[in-house]
Amino acid sequence: MPTPAATRATSRSSASSGAARSIGSSAEVGYTPARPRSAGVHTLEVSPSTATTVVVRPSRVGRVNAERLREAARDVGPRVLVEQSRTADDLFGTAITLAADGFPMPPYLHDVMSASTRGLPRCAYPDLGSRYCDDGAPIPIGATVTNGELADVLRTVRDGGADAFYDADGTIAPAIVERIARTPYKLETDASGPAVIPSLMTVEDIASYGAVEREPLCQAVLRRTVCSSAPPAFGGLTVLYELELLERGQVWDTDPATLARVHLAIEASRLAQFDRREYVGDPDFQPVPVDALLSDAYLDERFALFSPDSAIHPITPGSPEEVDTTSHVSIVDSDGNALSMTTTINSSFGAQLEANGIALNN
Repeated sequence: MPTPAATRATSRSSASSGAARSIGSSAEVGYTPARPRSAGVHTLEVSPSTATTVVVRPSRVGRVNAERLREAARDVGPRVLVEQSRTADDLFGTAITLAADGFPMPPYLHDVMSASTRGLPRCAYPDLGSRYCDDGAPIPIGATVTNGELADVLRTVRDGGADAFYDADGTIAPAIVERIARTPYKLETDASGPAVIPSLMTVEDIASYGAVEREPLCQAVLRRTVCSSAPPAFGGLTVLYELELLERGQVWDTDPATLARVHLAIEASRLAQFDRREYVGDPDFQPVPVDALLSDAYLDERFALFSPDSAIHPITPGSPEEVDTTSHVSIVDSDGNALSMTTTINSSFGAQLEANGIALNN
């Protein structure tokens, strides 16, 4: 689609400041032109080609759904934006300079590195500790952080375009695959490190990856028609699910920042999150029961669990009938075209792994 000048300029500015943290992320782009037609472009995780329907954890009761084994290589930054501007010093220049020459450790990043994730201090993760920590503690606020490997990656993509990122014989894709496979099975987090299951991803998976345009997911709720991203993104379905429960709870009769409003919102979120973790995956791999999850009958059934006086306990996923899991920019240009994009590696530092300086999606 043609990119209006105002949209293109804003996109370059956003990409320039965010490339260093988002090149290993997934993304969702929603586009609404002035003449109505909404579209969604997904550059989300897909299952490795070697994954089977169910991956069994050795010596562990329980299963891991194959669609939740995620690829780290994403598409919107390298392929869509680079093709808009092949000689993209303006797109990559600031990020390359910051990665190569360094930037002062900011208070927020210092706080993130001071925290724990999955039972371990973040500095205990080797890839992160070697870059952001010293002797097991975050480097001081104001100290210089550099990432020369990431600067090289950004130069490679700037000079070689998207193909350089996805090249199975290049320097980036093989490094990602090598890093996420470089570990034995470890089923428990302990003092030596986190629990890890090596990735099944191959360089061929990265080389064959492509963005997918999908119809947006729309629902009439709260006297509006709300459109958002369809699966494999879970956010759009989850938001619509929550809004439907808020409508059933007559959210308009509660005041903001009151116990009644907060309690209703939390319980709606809990119900939505339990179901999306159970049922939302890659529709190219297995069906996602979108219609059943957003049906009036099913949502009425789920809202019947709500009590204004207590939390739902225990809370479990429901059983929809059909069934046999961050940064944001919004742009409106002078012609009325609207675009929104969310890009994420999920939690802070994603998988807590780096490949060529790229923080990998979890």
